[in-house]
Amino acid sequence: AGTVSYWAPEVLSNQISAAGDIYALGMVMLQMLTGSEVAGPLLREVVAQAQAASQQPGGAQPQ
Repeated sequence: AGTVSYWAPEVLSNQISAAGDIYALGMVMLQMLTGSEVAGPLLREVVAQAQAASQQPGGAQPQ
């Protein structure tokens, strides 16, 4: 669970581990230090693609 902007990249492929928590902490700390959203548009695009792929019917390939 948690906010997508702080997810470790491997979470998108369902490879969840404690390392993801450390990644999320690093993202929070980086945002605190810089004062801006760290993930930005690129992460949102990657997440959108991962969600679209997971919603494809079994065996169907996107065209």
